[in-house]
Amino acid sequence: MPQIEGQQIEAVGQTLSMITLTIALGFGALVGLMLWLFGHKLARPACVISGLVLGGLGGLVIGETLAEKGAMLLPLIIGGAIVGALLSALLFRIWMAVTGSVLLAVVALATAIAWAGTPQPTVPLLDDAREIEASLGTIEQAITNTVKSPLESFREALHTKLEQGGLELRQWWKDLNSRTQSVLISTAAAAGLTGFFLGLIVPNIAASLQTALVGALLIFSCITELLTVHLVQTTWLPHTPRSAILTMGLITIVGLLIQWTLFRKKTDK
Repeated sequence: MPQIEGQQIEAVGQTLSMITLTIALGFGALVGLMLWLFGHKLARPACVISGLVLGGLGGLVIGETLAEKGAMLLPLIIGGAIVGALLSALLFRIWMAVTGSVLLAVVALATAIAWAGTPQPTVPLLDDAREIEASLGTIEQAITNTVKSPLESFREALHTKLEQGGLELRQWWKDLNSRTQSVLISTAAAAGLTGFFLGLIVPNIAASLQTALVGALLIFSCITELLTVHLVQTTWLPHTPRSAILTMGLITIVGLLIQWTLFRKKTDK
């Protein structure tokens, strides 16, 4: 009886984890769709909201630091939020330049890596992965009576996937020669400078490009993961880095065309 109850609890936990994963991926795809369609209209309000939040957090930190001196916490939070919102509204062009620089640098580097070849884990890395897997198996045996929440399971699965990808990428980078590394770094730097000046000169176009890129990334990754989880045959999906980059690039271009045609601000007659 205890074994049957444990299996039932495990089955319920797996079902809840699957539901949580589906909801999270669906929400991510929805956010990506909103950015993809209305990104150029949402960029400035999002910038102000981020400044509001960061300013409020700054006021909270200052208030907690000065609490012993009798400083009131709520006025500092409200004041920090107001100052942050005003600064972010005034510095929208700077914000677009900074985010455009980072985003385009990352995209250029990812594209260059995809065209250079898929990173493959080396033998030592595989040995480390096996040791980690064996250790995790031992830990799981020690906590068989512990039932994790669906959110915790999803967070751990995402963390494991990102950590594994980071290990493979770092090992692949070490295996490159210095000339190839220099070319990749130069490509990322050139793209970063392009994004910075694009944000400074034409912030609205930069906002459209950035939101279309981020929206395409969310739409592609979330929908691909949803289809992979719920469908048996997914061989028709783009699995290679090159096909994924090309697909996201096409989605980004379509998003830019939609933002600047269907949802373009009409001029006064």
